Order: sequence, then C-alpha cells, then structure tokens
Amino acid sequence: MNANIHKSLHIIISRSPILAWSLAAVVVALHIISTQAPSQKILWLGGICGAIFLLTVGVPLASWGLRDAWRRWHSEASLFAVPLFIVLLCSLSARLGPPLAVAAATAAAMHVTQRRIYGPFRRLETDEAGAPAHDAEAAGRDDTDASACVGTEEGGAISSEQAARAVGWAGLCCAVLALVLWLLVPALSEFWRSWGGPWAAFRLMDDAPAWTRGVYAALAALSVLSPFAVRTGFRAVMAQACETGRAWGMLFRDASATRTLGGVTLAVFDKTGTLTEGRPSVREVACTRGVTDRGILAWAAAVEAHAAHALARAVIERCQRDGISIEAAEDYEPVPGLGGAARKGEATVLVGRPRLLRERGVDLSEMEDVIAGHQSRGETVVVVAVNGRLVGALAMHDALRRDSVRATKLLRALGVRAALISGDNKATATVLAEQAGIEQVVADVLPGDRAYALDQLRSETIGKTLFVSASPEDRGLLAHADAGAALCPGKECGPPEASVTLTGGALIGVPYAVLLAREALSKAMINAVWIVAYHIVALALAVLGFIHPAVGVGISTLAWAITHWNARRLGRFDPEAFGREILERAARRGFTDGWTGACR
Repeated sequence: MNANIHKSLHIIISRSPILAWSLAAVVVALHIISTQAPSQKILWLGGICGAIFLLTVGVPLASWGLRDAWRRWHSEASLFAVPLFIVLLCSLSARLGPPLAVAAATAAAMHVTQRRIYGPFRRLETDEAGAPAHDAEAAGRDDTDASACVGTEEGGAISSEQAARAVGWAGLCCAVLALVLWLLVPALSEFWRSWGGPWAAFRLMDDAPAWTRGVYAALAALSVLSPFAVRTGFRAVMAQACETGRAWGMLFRDASATRTLGGVTLAVFDKTGTLTEGRPSVREVACTRGVTDRGILAWAAAVEAHAAHALARAVIERCQRDGISIEAAEDYEPVPGLGGAARKGEATVLVGRPRLLRERGVDLSEMEDVIAGHQSRGETVVVVAVNGRLVGALAMHDALRRDSVRATKLLRALGVRAALISGDNKATATVLAEQAGIEQVVADVLPGDRAYALDQLRSETIGKTLFVSASPEDRGLLAHADAGAALCPGKECGPPEASVTLTGGALIGVPYAVLLAREALSKAMINAVWIVAYHIVALALAVLGFIHPAVGVGISTLAWAITHWNARRLGRFDPEAFGREILERAARRGFTDGWTGACR
C-alpha cells in the first residue's frame, strides 16, 4: 500500500503539468519582483522555489532524457531535457543569469506538458524489429490493431529512426553553432541591438551578456527539434490508413505492404473465383453418336469424384440434379491443371481439357467445331474419352463478378494495367478478359508455370506488380509478386503472404486498396516536406535568438500536431466517392464511359 502511494505521488509530482506550470509561475513572479524591488528574502525564497523546481521537475526530466538517450530513441527528452537540466542547475542553484532561469523554468514546464500530450501516441514508435516501444506513460495499455499494422519500414530509402537521428545531430550542431556565434561574433549582438521594425517585439535579453544569449539561443535551437514528429510522421499516416482500410473491408498487412501497393502499375488477376464467381455450371452436354447425355455425365463424374476443383464440383452437382448415380472410378491419376484419368470397370476414362486429350492421342476432329464454338463464347470445355475414343464434351460457364468491370475501369483510370493469368485456352480466356475490360491475357498456364508467367509480366512492367486471387492455393504467388491481394468471402483474415486482405470478397476492393495506399503515401510525403521545412526555418530563427525556449517547445509540439492532423485526415477517406470522382473525370476526357455505381 505504501509503495503504491509512493508511486502515485512520484507520478503526480514528476509528471503533472499543473504542478510544473505552478512552480514555473512562482519562479517567473519572483524574478519579476526581484527586478522591481530587490530583497534578500525574495532571493532566498526564489532559491528555495528553484530548488523545489529542480528536484520535482528537473531531475525527472533529466532521468527521462538519459533513459531515452540510452535506448537511442532520439526523442525530445534525449536531446533537450538533459541540457535543460544543466541550465536549470546553473541558473537556479548558482543564480547565474536570471533570464535563463525564467527561460529554463517555462521551457521545462512546457516540456512536461509536451510529454503528457505525446504519451498516448508512443505506441506508434516501433523498434527495429517492429515491436511497439512503449513509453512509461503508455505502460499498461493494449496496442490497437492500427499500431500493430504499422510494422517496420523495410525497403525505404531512409527509415524514421534514421531520420530522427539525423534531425537530432543537426539540432545539436545548430546548438553548438548558436553558442559559438554569440560568443565569437560581436557583430551579431550589434545586429540584434539595432534590429528594428516589426521584429522589435521579438528582441529578447537586450542587456544580457553574450554567453547568456548564446546559451539561450542554443537551448532554443534544441527546443524546436521535433524528432517525435519525424518518427511518427510516416507511421501515424500508415496507422490511420490501416484503420480506415479496416472500416472499408481492407486489411493491410503492414506499412511496407501499404507503400508497395501505392506503387502498383500492373494488376494480375487469377480467373476462377477471382475474376469470375467461382461457381461454374454445366451449361450444355455434347455427345458423339451412340452415347447419351446421362452416360457422358456418369463417365465424367466417375473421374471427377476424386477431384476437388470447381469444375469437378459442377459435374457432381449436375449429376445430383439430374438424378444420375455416381460410381467413383479406380486408379485415379490427376494431371494438374488439365484433368485426370481413372479406370472404371474394364474401361479407361480420360476427362479434361482438349489439350490433355490431344497430348494422349485422342482424335477430337469429330467435335472440333463444337469445342471452338463454346470457347468463342467464353465457356470452358471438358472433354470425355473412353478407351482412347472421344465420347462427348461438357461446356461449363462461370459468370464474371458483378463488380469486375467497375474494378478494371477504376484501375485503368488510376494508371494501373490489368492482366489475366488463366489455365484455360487462349480463346476462352480472351473472351472473359474482353468482357471484364482486361487488356493482356496469358492463357494455357499450368499450375507449375504460374510463377514464371507472373515473372514475365513483371519484367514488362515499370513499377510494382499486384497479384489478385481468391484461391488458398495461390499463397505462394501472393508472396512471389511485389504485392498480393487476397479475396476472402467472410470477415476472417487472409493468408499472411497477402499485402491486403479484402473481406467480403468484393473485387472493387482492389482499386480501392490501391487508391487508399496512394492517398496514404501522399499524406506521408506532405508530412515529410512539412517536417523538413519546419526544422530549417525554426532552427535558423532559434540560432539567431528569435525564439524563446518555451515557445520552441510549444512550436515543436505544434509541428507534431500538424503531422498527426494531416494523418487523421485519412479518416475521412471515402473510396466510393474518390472512385466516382476519378471515373467521372476520366469520362470527361473520353477515357471511359463513366461510373455506373459502387459495390461495397
């Protein structure tokens, strides 16, 4: 119980902005009173208040700074708090430079306030391995899904940690430069005294000695640093992108995946279950002389009973609907991507694509016209042969997804080409691609050759390649491509190899994910430009003495607040509205026929 009370008192004393500002106000008031009416009692009272301020605010600040420096966080505490403690120690204990005492006290109070503001956002600071690095204020809170999504920043030109270290070293160099300038360049003091016009109100410590002004300017240069804004400028955007994407059914894997999606210039679609509904049905049965439709279905079902792909399920469902009994064949021999063979009684049954039967020496000339006619309509043809003789063919139709045309239109409007990889023949795949608005088709691809086909498409593309699939068997291809999008019909998470999982299985989520990723990269770029511009201007003004140290801490907090506000703007992102606007703008240019509706 006593330990808990002691811990609570320590937190209240060392981290309370109200206490810090109260003590700072007393220090400032005593300084003002002592300048107006010098008194020994006032000086003693000021020394006592300064010692209390040093113990309750200065020491905790120094401990925070040393801890952050030891952990190489390069936060405001590691760069600013330790020099601030030294200035507090000199100005309050030795009573050297009363203006420094006022500046250090108000800056320390502002820094305590700053840390309280930053506390809830410490979860966005991650270590090199991607694990959240919690601050003491954030201890005991669970990480949100958004922070877990942030992850590492592999693949970038420079990481946030490296940028924060660069800002820290630049600030330290500017602080040393400020001290040297004020000590060794008398013209700077003369320039400061003679500075007039609208900047006269900003002239501080006109009568202070050069070394005091140098320390003052150096402390101001350190106070305007905002490594936290640098560290979280990118991660806050990515965390908000993950949160916004989750609201629209897009689960991004991490920040690196989001960045890759933003650079996609080619989207490669799988066919069955991705571009189509994945529920093929037997539309027509064609048979040779002397064979009935029911007989062909029975032969095909005997072999397909051993398979688990969508075409096999379509044959089984047709037999069940027509009341045809299914007797599974024996000695089943699968041919991946083409079909299979089995033995039923004394007969050898071969069921598969026309390519398989031609390779096995079956003559298809009797039904060449029928097969070509079905393929020209975008239907998949499964041919049945018994003992090496053609007996019939099954024409299967798998409808396109309702939102496939809208998805490809929006991708083209975003400058992303669409391609199709299919195991079907060229004619069938080309018809489906034309119906969906896809420009490039790679057909007759066997399962073992799909990675090679994807590499060929990638070699012809400038930019990143996105592979889209709804099949669990394509996990390897999702990882092989630059980025992968997995369509999941429910709300469950997709495979870890996918860069983004589209819950609900809507294909329109593919361009929405690219659009959101690009918007996130745009916000991250705005943050980067703002952070660079802010530090250049703020450090220059601080070195010249235009910025009070407490004001510097305040504007560094404002710099971080602006980056976070810019990231939070992604929360208003509406992919349907953005997509509609992009397509309408493209339609005015004659690029497409416009937006015909949205599909969630």
